[in-house]
Parts: sequence; structure tokens; C-alpha cells
Amino acid sequence: MTSPDSDPIVRAAVMRFAVEGFDAPLRGIGADAGVSAALIMKRFGSKEGLREATDAFVRAWIDEVRGGSLADASSADFLAQLATREEYAALVIYLVHSILDGSDLGRELVDDLVADAGRTPRHEVIDGLGGFFLTMLLRGDDPTDLPTLARRFLAERA
Repeated sequence: MTSPDSDPIVRAAVMRFAVEGFDAPLRGIGADAGVSAALIMKRFGSKEGLREATDAFVRAWIDEVRGGSLADASSADFLAQLATREEYAALVIYLVHSILDGSDLGRELVDDLVADAGRTPRHEVIDGLGGFFLTMLLRGDDPTDLPTLARRFLAERA
């Protein structure tokens, strides 16, 4: 089996879900990956199966990043720190959709961030996430420029 990182269908689905949300059409994902929607259904069984594969890919990516250079980032600011990097922007938006959707991935991420916070009270982590979400949703001249919005949010919190 191909690893999710090298699977063009999974990568295309993550990007499409980040841009359009989880209602993104399979035809659009297929077009992005250079395959048919029928092939996606054959490989993953359903759109839910594809979503499980994209969640697994994003979960592995989060675990890798949390163990790497951003491991010391405040749990309350973890997503904002990630979002300052252009190459992570789409994955952060995917995570935001997952949290707002109430999916297992979203709940697990919030639980992990709270657990990682140590002595930081749970409400501070939740406040940080909520503040970042509101910054994304309500502020900025160009809401698609997530790195700039994230830097502004972090500067305002400092």
C-alpha cells in the first residue's frame, strides 16, 4: 500500500477539504489527483473511507510536527504557530474544519493540546484556540493569507 504522504488522492483530498470543507465533491478531488471519482470509491469504499485516510494522514503529520521544531510552542498557540508557515496553512485549515465539525481528529487534537499544556489551565488552551479561530474568521484584509493572520494573532497575544 502507498503511504498517505505519497498518495496523490489523499494529498488532493486534504487540500480540497481544506479549501471547500468536507462536502467537497469527489469529482473535484479526483480531478486534482488525476483520477476518476469511481477510482476513489473503489480504493476507499466511500467518501467516509477517504475522510478516514485524510484524517490519518493529517494525524501523522501533527504527531511529526509536535515532536519536531514546534514541540515547544505553547499549546494555546500551537495552531497559530503552524499557520505562520505557508507550507502548513492548508493542513491547519483542515484541522480547523475538523475541530468545527466535531470529528474524532478535531477532538483528539484539542485533548492532546490540553494534555500537553501541563500546568496551563484548560481554559487558556481553549481560549487560545477560540481566539485564533475568530481571528481567522473575522479579521484581515485577505482571509486567505493565513500566515499573515496567524502572525498578527500571535503579536496581539504577546
